[in-house]
Amino acid sequence: MSQDDPGQRDSHSPEPRAPEPGTPYPGGLDPGGPQPPRRDKRLYYALMGTCVVLIIIAWQVVRHFSILAAIIMSAVALIIPPVAVIIANRSAAVDRHDPPPFQHH
Repeated sequence: MSQDDPGQRDSHSPEPRAPEPGTPYPGGLDPGGPQPPRRDKRLYYALMGTCVVLIIIAWQVVRHFSILAAIIMSAVALIIPPVAVIIANRSAAVDRHDPPPFQHH
């Protein structure tokens, strides 16, 4: 490792140094996009809470009446997490779009 490596620790400091602005992050990782809006976070947590509640109710209550209904409830709960992640990352994806090309009038 060279002394200019942004992830290298300073010999006098236990904490790694922050990379200089404009330098790529190690491994090509990006620090991330903008934080999702409050509405998207609330919707994400509501969907994930619904997922947990469906699983608990399916296997603690509904299975005593119908195994098929519990399996269907679990299948619905299986679909919710990917949808919740898409919703939570929706604003970051919109901000990553390239600006429209220059148009002549």
